[in-house]
Amino acid sequence: LAQGKPFVQWYRTDVHGANGDDDTWAGVAECSEFLHDCLTREAPIDVVASFSQGSSMVSCLIEQLRKKQLEPPWRLNVFFCGGNIDDAAYQFAEPCLVPTIYISGGASDPFDGFIGTKVANMYPNNLQLRHTDGHDFPKTSPNDLYATIVAEIRRQCGLTAAAAAVSQAVRPSRQNPP
Repeated sequence: LAQGKPFVQWYRTDVHGANGDDDTWAGVAECSEFLHDCLTREAPIDVVASFSQGSSMVSCLIEQLRKKQLEPPWRLNVFFCGGNIDDAAYQFAEPCLVPTIYISGGASDPFDGFIGTKVANMYPNNLQLRHTDGHDFPKTSPNDLYATIVAEIRRQCGLTAAAAAVSQAVRPSRQNPP
């Protein structure tokens, strides 16, 4: 996506509201269009995984699609430390039923309770997981957490353990190239 350039931000917060619900975001339309074009170009997509502002941008895209009478063309959201919308101009008109895994940084994440509550209200079909590494991807003993995420992705995508084993068996090994 970035073609070698680092991502800095998806949108800009022009005004921070007093309670976190009345921010004013700029650049959302352009970001949404970029994200939609990328997802369309790479389709079919089963799972959208994103971090922080990227997760919030996915939420904005979902609402923009729904305003056009379109549903998101993927099965599952995986949001790390984000997904909330704090600008009233982009808020959900109604909750979204796309299954969503929300992973927060727990007590070490200054946004944990605020974002988690918003995401739970926006996506009632959600699984909330916590780690202890703050507003970041899980790094401290993440294996169990990632195993839970992978199991839920497989379940949501209809992949049984047998199908996953077959898929693994036919995939070339990186350790033993042909």
